[in-house]
Amino acid sequence: MVNEELVCLPGLGLGNHEGKNSRSPAVDDCILCGQHQPFLNNPFRKKQDNIKAHQAHPRPTIGTTPGQKRSCPFAGLRNQVRKRAFNLEEDLMRGKAPDCLKGINGTPFIPTGIVEWLDERTAANLRGGGPGVPYRDTVFDRVPVRIFTDEQAGGETSKQPAIVLYHGGGFIWGSPDSHHALASQIARELKAVFISVDYRLAPKHPFPAAIDDCTAAAVWFLEHLSDYNVDPARVAIMGDSAGGNLAAATAQRLTFDQRYRDLPKVKLQVLIYPVLQGFDFQTPSYQWNGHYPTLLNKVLMTWMIDLYINGRKGGPRVQDAMQINSHTSAAAKRTPLVQRCLSHDLVPDEFKQSGYEAPSTNFGDEDVYDEIKGALWNPDFAPLMQEDLRGLPEAYILTAEYDVLRDDGIMYAKRLEKAGVPVTLKDYLRGFHGMFGTGDSCFMACTPMGDQSFWDFIAFAKKRL
Repeated sequence: MVNEELVCLPGLGLGNHEGKNSRSPAVDDCILCGQHQPFLNNPFRKKQDNIKAHQAHPRPTIGTTPGQKRSCPFAGLRNQVRKRAFNLEEDLMRGKAPDCLKGINGTPFIPTGIVEWLDERTAANLRGGGPGVPYRDTVFDRVPVRIFTDEQAGGETSKQPAIVLYHGGGFIWGSPDSHHALASQIARELKAVFISVDYRLAPKHPFPAAIDDCTAAAVWFLEHLSDYNVDPARVAIMGDSAGGNLAAATAQRLTFDQRYRDLPKVKLQVLIYPVLQGFDFQTPSYQWNGHYPTLLNKVLMTWMIDLYINGRKGGPRVQDAMQINSHTSAAAKRTPLVQRCLSHDLVPDEFKQSGYEAPSTNFGDEDVYDEIKGALWNPDFAPLMQEDLRGLPEAYILTAEYDVLRDDGIMYAKRLEKAGVPVTLKDYLRGFHGMFGTGDSCFMACTPMGDQSFWDFIAFAKKRL
């Protein structure tokens, strides 16, 4: 049975949603920086007017170096992140974002009402320079990794737990730098050896480069646990977003591939709002959240999926087809495997908001489908397409209401339950993609909900790992 829990914190300013009691960000929060300013912005007026209103109210600053002040909460992000993503610092403060990231009426893709200004200590941690666990960079079977080891944990005779982390970033950006503070804090709280994997990124290295790197790093580590004083019965694999995909796929490879049958068994897979398939972009959560100006929407998701599958060979034709579920053929939509693995019946009725419609299965672009079908059906790309899930490690799955990927996690949890795999599913009402972490470690936005999601995981891991 799935250990299922709905979590909700009041007053996060994410707007009135299906009658839930919350203040509306369209009235209360600056559309650019998220500060609570009554009547400051209006989504129905021109973006330029909202920018003027934003510039008219006082803005706090954070320090980066002595004597230097910046007004953007993303000023402390490492150059590595900027190179692999977008210049959030300048674009967000001007109300700009690349076309693929724009939400309703051109507003920024960061959720309104959630961005808290970061103090110097938090900015330092995001740079990897704050207080934390000692670490070093090395290579596991040609794959770069960062190893965190808590010198106060265990001892010469006491074995430690270990976690292998695959960072999020839509398969196209991110690194151990972007998740440095998160990794350090988890290692410290769990007194664990923590491995952060720097896998290859699309579009330069499309599928299956990332999953091959993640598997290689995990296999090498499992073969050398004694070198790191790790208990072979206490190893977890973890990932957020795209990293959740890679964690689930790696767990499947280690379980079902006979080449790895003699390795220590992974005890726990931790999937934080994972993307688990690219076949159906009309799930209830995609229908409900697909066009919100949040960190992740349908336009951005299909863009990243295309880059991951095709590298630079895809483009708008493939992405546009994905957005309306035309990237799969009518026959493929009706196959028994799809009906079993991706059935919307796996999503409880209470998660199907008003306006949900079961998608049609009588259409599709055969040409686009022929180009990408090899990946869509491959469990290495889409763990939800794995037909038999029996024997997989225990799973901890985190999902969020305001996230297009919510139903990927819910469907996987339900299917794992049917396969007899122990599952803990925690869905956070009014949670959002990218929230996981505390003020010391969260990457994009620091909120009470994100803080609670982090400590809920820590409490679970202390009991189960």
